[in-house]
Amino acid sequence: MYRSGLLRTRSNRTGKRADNNLGITLTRTEKLNVTRSYYYDPTNTTTAARVRNARISQNMTIRELAKAAGLSDVAISDIENNKSKPTITTLRQISNVLNQPISLLGCFESLPENTLGQKIKKARLYHGLTKEKFASLLSVDVKSLRSWEKDIRKPLDKHLRVLHRRINPLILDRVYLKLAFSP
Repeated sequence: MYRSGLLRTRSNRTGKRADNNLGITLTRTEKLNVTRSYYYDPTNTTTAARVRNARISQNMTIRELAKAAGLSDVAISDIENNKSKPTITTLRQISNVLNQPISLLGCFESLPENTLGQKIKKARLYHGLTKEKFASLLSVDVKSLRSWEKDIRKPLDKHLRVLHRRINPLILDRVYLKLAFSP
């Protein structure tokens, strides 16, 4: 008798609802799992924390974000748990899906700006550009850009003028970030 009652309950299941023989209907609701791992950073000052918070604010699961961004579930999980650092192209894919600026998700406001090379690298990352793409915009080879970013060589005057146009928008981004994260 117990088995037949169990079978009857199972046969009455439809979707996320289960009916029993007492007329009571149970509905299962799904909730995003927001348990914190050992690697989680609650300060919102890392890429991991910002990607995770942006995903949760969009009510997306890791699987949904991964599918929309064209990445694996493991890759998104590793990024959110601070186990791996995303590349610029991966971060761009995630920022497009989450409708967040890449400069915000990448935490690029915390990069140093002491030397010209550091400013060049920060400008490149703020705009979400790879070294190859940024070098082509400046009409230089990647090797030259790399030597500028490492402060091995200084750019020529004609390249400095183009760089100046690329670095100035950072001021606007800094103002945005201060407004976004002010208490």
